[in-house]
Amino acid sequence: MKPLIIMGGGGHAKVITESLSLMGLEESIIGFTALDGSVELFNLSYIGDDSVILEYNKEDICLINAIGSTGRNNIRKKLFEEFHERGFTFANVTHPTAILSKYVDIGESVQIMAGAIIQPGTRIGDNVIVNSGSRIDHDCIIGNHVHVSPGAILCGGVVVEDDVHIGAGATVIQGITLGKGSIVGAGAVVIKDVLPHTTVVGVPAREVQKINGRLEKNTSE
Repeated sequence: MKPLIIMGGGGHAKVITESLSLMGLEESIIGFTALDGSVELFNLSYIGDDSVILEYNKEDICLINAIGSTGRNNIRKKLFEEFHERGFTFANVTHPTAILSKYVDIGESVQIMAGAIIQPGTRIGDNVIVNSGSRIDHDCIIGNHVHVSPGAILCGGVVVEDDVHIGAGATVIQGITLGKGSIVGAGAVVIKDVLPHTTVVGVPAREVQKINGRLEKNTSE
């Protein structure tokens, strides 16, 4: 493993840092970047904002995208794309308690948190978070820049397109497709396909729309 730079100093960065320590990689961490120099990340060195990374040879280091994702994933996605286009590589992080089939195909900058389970035949794209205690069953296809939140369950053969956020404790039954940029609310139970750039909530999950700045269930069905 090349020396590592952690990008971000918030809550997700704390979880990532501990995972790296449990993986035996703590000594490989050069330090972390953040916009606010007063941020502390355990005993790691603050080395500056993200621009300081450009002072390093891209062949000599790997980056860790430790920006969290709640709903819209724009900041995390932008960070990955900007530095990836400059030729930097991002390391994967897998907590030692996660259970992965050997028949799982994983992209770049994938983070699999404590207690997650990923079953055979699953394909995971780039810059994905599979968060604590989530379960992805057989033959699921997960696109790029997806966040599967803590405790979420994807049954077999689910297709998750790019930029999707699946809320904590949500369940998606087998064979469902979640369209690009869609959001599944926490605790929702999805029993039919979700259109791109749509938010669904509830049991069973139904589309919501903004009315006077508030999210309301779509009752037109």
